[in-house]
Amino acid sequence: MNATWYLQAGILSAILVISITTDTLKLIITCDDHLTLYVDGVLQDNLPYKNKWNKADTIDIPRTFSSLAAKCDNANLGENGLLGSLENAKGEVVMVTDSTWRCTSTLIEGWHVKDFNRYLSWDEATIKTRNINRNYFGEIADGAKWIWTDRLYEKNPIYCIYKSKYW
Repeated sequence: MNATWYLQAGILSAILVISITTDTLKLIITCDDHLTLYVDGVLQDNLPYKNKWNKADTIDIPRTFSSLAAKCDNANLGENGLLGSLENAKGEVVMVTDSTWRCTSTLIEGWHVKDFNRYLSWDEATIKTRNINRNYFGEIADGAKWIWTDRLYEKNPIYCIYKSKYW
């Protein structure tokens, strides 16, 4: 907060400038069926809908985060996928689930930690479909895609990583 003083016609006045910034981004994410989420290697256990594919969780994460790591476990042989988006304080979409994520169905020790770099050998996420269930996921950006590995209907969990470019 800054104040600028000026004198006009013998009256001392001030202009108060208030600048609002936030150090967080809003992540909206869901998984069909069970989600485990890490931000910079820290487990996010405050997700009330982590076991509900038709509800998205919303959490604030640091603007300076460097990695998102999501385990998505499909409970049956039906549909599966990971869907999400990230917004800045102005409501601008700065990330969506798409092929910039990397996914594998192979569990690798330490896959979720902040400085894990072996994800570079993983395949780009396979795009299943766009966000067509707006009735369920209205807050997730239109540009978000349901992603998985290239084994689209396998029951095994997948492990996906997104590395930030720092907003």
